[in-house]
Amino acid sequence: MRRLVLAALPVLVASMLGISDAPAADATPVLHAQVAAGEQPPVELDTEPVVKFSPDAAPIAWSMSSSCSPWASVIRQGAGYWGGSRLVERAGGVPVRCQTSYITNCGVPRAVGCNYGGTAIALMPNGTGSPGVLAAHEFGHFWYGHSQGCASWNNVMGTPMCN
Repeated sequence: MRRLVLAALPVLVASMLGISDAPAADATPVLHAQVAAGEQPPVELDTEPVVKFSPDAAPIAWSMSSSCSPWASVIRQGAGYWGGSRLVERAGGVPVRCQTSYITNCGVPRAVGCNYGGTAIALMPNGTGSPGVLAAHEFGHFWYGHSQGCASWNNVMGTPMCN
């Protein structure tokens, strides 16, 4: 009986947390924006959908590193796009870090944003004209894949960063 209860425990916990049947979060980097050498935006984004958690699940905690201080307000604006019921800024949450050079450990040599399977987010806010949209896009990958068209406040999950 004890083995049966222990075997069912992960399913019970997942159902209580509202986690969907979507693939579990892993540490596989997911390309979100890439700039080829010598190119300017539009920047093509990955077309693989990355749905991690049910949108109705408990809020996801995130924390901003000091490297993001110059862009703190626009990153919070990006998080705020999803509403307080989905994301909360809290110490110890999913770390969000910023850098002023391309992200090179995301499966391509020159990315401006990367979500590492829900375990961390890296942003290059100075790599796009809309760093708030870039942040909203990366946060959105906790739940959603990409949509068609340019990323904007009307379409944060769009596949290219066009400005």
